[in-house]
Amino acid sequence: MPNSSASTGSGAARLSAPLTSPAAARLHDQVAAGYRSDSGIIARKNRQVLESLAGRWPAQAAASDDRPLRIADLGVGDGALLGLLHEGLRRPLQLSGLDISPAMLRLAGARVPMTTVLGPAEQAAALLPQHSFDLLLSHYILAYVPLPALLEQAKQLLAPGGVLSLVSSTHEGAEPLREQYEQRLRGSWHPLRRWLARAIEQALASSSVPERFELLQAELEAAGLCLLERQTLRDPLVFRSRQEAFDFIVTEGWGASVLGHFPRLPLRCNRALVAAALAQCQYPMSWVHSTELLLIGRAPAA
Repeated sequence: MPNSSASTGSGAARLSAPLTSPAAARLHDQVAAGYRSDSGIIARKNRQVLESLAGRWPAQAAASDDRPLRIADLGVGDGALLGLLHEGLRRPLQLSGLDISPAMLRLAGARVPMTTVLGPAEQAAALLPQHSFDLLLSHYILAYVPLPALLEQAKQLLAPGGVLSLVSSTHEGAEPLREQYEQRLRGSWHPLRRWLARAIEQALASSSVPERFELLQAELEAAGLCLLERQTLRDPLVFRSRQEAFDFIVTEGWGASVLGHFPRLPLRCNRALVAAALAQCQYPMSWVHSTELLLIGRAPAA
């Protein structure tokens, strides 16, 4: 990807930087076509985040402080969360959105006025002004970005008194998925199923998505940060068919990190192979999607 400046549909400057993985960018460009952030888990999460942030920065306080609230989203996706904050916080905002996907940035720039930045979250401090943001958003990107690297970027980007909103799935509640994986993929005689199991193992091994909240908390403390607020969302889900599982994992992008560990085949081939493997699972499949919503600040000086 060339290092050049261009303009987005919203007229804001878009910066370029080397991507962590061109293949990851292509995957997320593809996810953009089916991304659903106005309903389901992501929409519910966004509403909870707005409620929490509105309590921290109430609209009436804007009357005595007309300085824009400076916000950067380090995995902006289609910009739905920034759009919601733009409407709901009822105060001047200065918005920046970073993503590795040009397609996602086009969606975000068309949704709400912002500066869009092309690049990976682990290089955010080289692409955005340091010590300049009152609020950083980092939601559902730990499958792709190492948590220690992300926290280090946040410390460089936050202004004094600034807050990091970190949202991550955990593996709590996913036991039924794990059982299906063990019985029908990892333990199968069929090479296609075992191949999918290896891709899942590689994705999990390279991911910072925690097994449970306590592991996240330990990382925060090690980085010199402190937990200001915590909410946990639990969304019961049922896959009634292979198609429903495929839509969640592939079309909506929740399993894009797994696709990133497949062999270098055309994406349509990888999608077909995933569909074939999912056809071997047992339905209906019920489980709970657990999400931690955290507000994080710097730990007080000793």
